[in-house]
Amino acid sequence: MRNLLSEGAIAASVARHLSEKNNWQVWIHPHSSASSYREVSSQFPSHSITINGYLPDLLALDPQGMVNAIEVKDGKSVREGVGQAVTYKRGANYVFLAAPSNAVSLLKEDILAHGIGVIEVTNDLECFINRPPFTSSPIFLKDILRELTLLQYGESDVGRMTSLDLNHPINYISPVLFFDEEECSLLSVTNNIIQWGMGRPEKNLRGARLLGLVKKSDDVLVLTSDGNNLKRLLNRIYGKPLERLNELKGKGTLVDHDPELAYLIKLFYLKNPDVNTYVNILKSVESKKPTIFDILETAFKESPNLIVNFMVKRTRKNQVLSMLQKKSRNEMLDVLRTRNFVIRNLLKSLFFPFKRQLIHIGILKPSKIWSGGMETVDFSKDYWILK
Repeated sequence: MRNLLSEGAIAASVARHLSEKNNWQVWIHPHSSASSYREVSSQFPSHSITINGYLPDLLALDPQGMVNAIEVKDGKSVREGVGQAVTYKRGANYVFLAAPSNAVSLLKEDILAHGIGVIEVTNDLECFINRPPFTSSPIFLKDILRELTLLQYGESDVGRMTSLDLNHPINYISPVLFFDEEECSLLSVTNNIIQWGMGRPEKNLRGARLLGLVKKSDDVLVLTSDGNNLKRLLNRIYGKPLERLNELKGKGTLVDHDPELAYLIKLFYLKNPDVNTYVNILKSVESKKPTIFDILETAFKESPNLIVNFMVKRTRKNQVLSMLQKKSRNEMLDVLRTRNFVIRNLLKSLFFPFKRQLIHIGILKPSKIWSGGMETVDFSKDYWILK
């Protein structure tokens, strides 16, 4: 009997082999439409990281911190997998094709000649790895590493920075002041935030977690070292820090009224890979008055995953991925510079609360914040100018 292994079974075998025997960190693309992946997807952490517009079946970090992209194919589609694997060389140090050994063995030397490694999976689900050449500086490697860093630190369960829909960053540092000890119950901290006057405390906590100030384990919240240090500093500076934070929330732009606190919060924001990459994109934009069109064009060239996973609505991600795969580079650049693309695909929160937060902490110069929906924004005059 030949080539009976499903892609899902191959992916699971490879992921287990790499994680258990080689001590790699492995993430699997869920493949919602592929039945053979349904059981597999629940066994491993998932990713939605693209390379050249395609989603590798497996992404892994080896103990040396090298990025490995793995395309999985059953016995019927090995040749098709080679072409797809080649595209991953632009974003990974090592690229592999994983397939049934009886289907891939005769093609192994040809595949290796393309710079692609081969992982042979036997009918007994044993894995044999043939390593490819090392690629030292893939063009999108930094982009992929940023996404894997987010997954490593568990950010996927609380969203990205554009999931924060409270306008003032003070809302996201305030939770550290509601801890009596380094560990507190979720209920206790939540009740304290409500008493402070916040109707949706989960929003405050989501921001505190994304800024690396708080960690959550079941129903217990834990202050990180950054959270502890911030709590001590706020108490030492202000005496009654909650009163001071409440006062500052009502005073307008934070950097104008308390530049030291704004600078401190900015440091926490810049530790976040999303914000750090977004700021670096702004630094790379040639225009002195960058608009969202300039930002999209630069991000497409340097960090396409920032567009797909940070800027695009979740409901539109598949459509945008399809565009990235089907359109040429120049065609895609033309699409990105249209108002229709922005309104149809980008998150409203990018232009409203996220932008306000960056202005508050002094990353961006103050500029007009448009009221209402996306249709109210004049994107040609919506400037993102670094301070």
